Amino acid sequence: GGCVNKGMVANNAVADLCYIQLGGIIGYSNASMAMPSRNINEGKIRHGANESTDITGLPSDDYDRNVRLGGVIGMYEYATQKTFSDQENKGEVVFDGTETVGWLNMAGILGRMDAVTYIESSVNSGYIHSDGVLGGTSSAEINIGGIVGRTYNSASKQTRVTSCTNSGKVAHNGTTDVLRMGGIIGQVNVSTQALNNTNTGVVENAGTVTSQFRMGGGIGHVNNKWADVTGSANEGAVVHSGNSSAGVL
Repeated sequence: GGCVNKGMVANNAVADLCYIQLGGIIGYSNASMAMPSRNINEGKIRHGANESTDITGLPSDDYDRNVRLGGVIGMYEYATQKTFSDQENKGEVVFDGTETVGWLNMAGILGRMDAVTYIESSVNSGYIHSDGVLGGTSSAEINIGGIVGRTYNSASKQTRVTSCTNSGKVAHNGTTDVLRMGGIIGQVNVSTQALNNTNTGVVENAGTVTSQFRMGGGIGHVNNKWADVTGSANEGAVVHSGNSSAGVL
């Protein structure tokens, strides 16, 4: 069997950190570790810090702050294939702080997954929502998903999300420049397979988006290259009730 977390994992401090990565079981890993199946998170995952100072000298793709929140894992990246199976999140995952600029990737299972990472037969029933303010430049982005917030890899490698189910509400209630949100994956960046997944949760934007807006019952946004979305279904409502000057996909 795996691990069970029932306690809150939270960052409430004001801190000039490049990376904030929180998860109910693992915050961040780039190791070829033995990850047991059937890890369960029931605790609340929260980033509520207020940050208003730019950090200089960061890599060009970081835009100052990089926040990854996952019910089970905040961020995972490794050069060779790693499979996470039978993971479950029942807890709330929330951003309700203030970030001047940056990236926010958040989801029920894994906030951001890189390289050759596979997620299989995993379930989210927790409420995943951004209520805070992330803005300041047109590059400030929020990617929210029921299972994965954002996939990212090279063209020669592939991430995979297979036979997963989301029944939790996925919502944006705050303010941001760019928003991508989906019942299964918020944003796909380069090669990703999303196979036989089901979303029954509501996907709703009730907040403000000033630059770019993408949302869907399965995947919010496919960026670059391709995504194989086969055998997947959406049964949840996709609702835009907020104030947005951007288009809806």
